[in-house]
Amino acid sequence: MDATIRTYSGLLIDLLNPDPKLIMLGDIAHSLSLINRFGGHTPQPYSVAEHSILVASSYDDPKDYRTALLHDASEAYLGDMVGPLKHSGEMRAFILIELSWEKALAERFDLYPPSDEFVSEVKERDKELFEWERTFIRNNPCRVAPNAADVKFQFATRASTRGEIRG
Repeated sequence: MDATIRTYSGLLIDLLNPDPKLIMLGDIAHSLSLINRFGGHTPQPYSVAEHSILVASSYDDPKDYRTALLHDASEAYLGDMVGPLKHSGEMRAFILIELSWEKALAERFDLYPPSDEFVSEVKERDKELFEWERTFIRNNPCRVAPNAADVKFQFATRASTRGEIRG
């Protein structure tokens, strides 16, 4: 069976063999702005792009920021699998494919590789944010994000989300 998709920009991508040269920021931004977190089970749309911007918001160093901003970029190609299924133990093959995408993304955008200690820090920040999202986003969509001093989070429009990822 053919495991390819055509991206927003028109590129044909082999999902099982990611080619860093074919990974485009515009494709990632477009796709992540349209993929909802929590399988769409939120009071209003809350995209992976919005989530990624929040994760990245606590980093100032350019490489740290890029790595945090693109921590879920593989989902632009593979989709956002709900956590309970992804971590059930039944998705080992998927997780290996996702890791190959993370490596390709790191090469393409000069990010820290998946094995780097900083990536572990980003994953911890991602888990902290997940707890906030699970509690507040799903119940009250406008709250202050943890550890983001003076930053009030409001649902961004899809257009502003795409602009923030490109910027």
